[in-house]
Order: sequence, then structure tokens, then C-alpha cells
Amino acid sequence: MEIAPGIHRIPKARGPNVYLLVDQDLTLIDTGYPGNGRIVAEYIEGLGRRIEELERVLITHSHPDHTGSVTELQELASVQVLVHHADTTLDGQERRIISYLNVFGALPLPVPFLEGLSPTDFWRMGRCSRFLAG
Repeated sequence: MEIAPGIHRIPKARGPNVYLLVDQDLTLIDTGYPGNGRIVAEYIEGLGRRIEELERVLITHSHPDHTGSVTELQELASVQVLVHHADTTLDGQERRIISYLNVFGALPLPVPFLEGLSPTDFWRMGRCSRFLAG
């Protein structure tokens, strides 16, 4: 559902709002709960685009209801995952991972959406505004 020119809210995505910025490339803001990967792909295809055009996923914060489908989307497209540095922690091997409350993601828990997700890069407001300004 286009809510403003080039800004879509993906209506069937479960969890908090999942937004798609549509320009020459595609940027997703948050992913919602696990299981939204195919929903996002179908929405993109409904716009006449391909999931492979999804360039990046910008995570607003590390809560699992915002990061739940990151892994699925990484399997569907070669996406850059941007997260704020404050939403990461070091795992046991000194790698930066997205961390909920600086605990989950750093522990080997058998809960898929709490697994340690590795960001591709970090966003700062100056860089983030480049994606949002259009």
C-alpha cells in the first residue's frame, strides 16, 4: 500500500510496520516477525519488480519483531543489512552481531529469530537520511 510517493507499507507483513522505499533500487525498513520474507517478495513482485532488486534492509532497532525476517531476505536477495552500532554486541569470536538487549543473539539460544545476525554496515542519521530523503 503506497502511503506517499515511493513509500509503501507492506500490509500483510506480520509484526510492526514494514516499509518499502521504492526508487531505482529498493530499501526495506524493518522486517517484522519471522516468516515475512516471502510476503515481502510477493509485494515487490506485485509492483512489477524483482526481489533481487532489494538492495538493503535498514533495521531501526534490534527488537526481534523488527529483525525476524532478515535471514530469510538474505536468502532471497543479496541485501545489505544496516543497523545502528548501539544495537550490536560482540559475540564470542569478536564479531559484531545484532543484539536484542545486548544479550540475545550473543547466546546460543534455540530460538531462530534470536540468532546472532551479522550486519553488513552501520547507519548513522546522516547516512540514513540519504535513503529517506529521496
